[in-house]
Amino acid sequence: MFIPYIKRERRKAIFSQSKTDFNSDLQNAGELNYFITELIQEYVLRQGLCYQTINDVSGAMTESLAEFRRRVVGPYEDLKIKENSDCYSKKLLQKLKKQKKQKKWKRRIRKIQSLPEGLKSNITKEQAKRAVLSIMKKRK
Repeated sequence: MFIPYIKRERRKAIFSQSKTDFNSDLQNAGELNYFITELIQEYVLRQGLCYQTINDVSGAMTESLAEFRRRVVGPYEDLKIKENSDCYSKKLLQKLKKQKKQKKWKRRIRKIQSLPEGLKSNITKEQAKRAVLSIMKKRK
């Protein structure tokens, strides 16, 4: 992810007043949405309305959401699965796992097949699969 881990002094400078307001005043999702919208508008007004500014805002929002999902939502969901059990059937999860493995094998085989001719010496898909399997067994 491309979340900006900025220095502490810059965090303080950026949120010197806003963070205090944020901690004491925001009480629901609507107010949080409003707060974020105000920050975005302020950024656009300072930077100027142009493609780059729109791209900056869109990128920052997209990557912030991705990082939030990765760092907060994922672990929270894992905790709740352990506490309450999974709502997805084992059958479906096994099917997804199998498909993921198949895609992984296909990538490995393509990688071997993309080797220069002298290195791969006309390896067939089955030979490549067996070679990768034997390597994987040795690693265990």
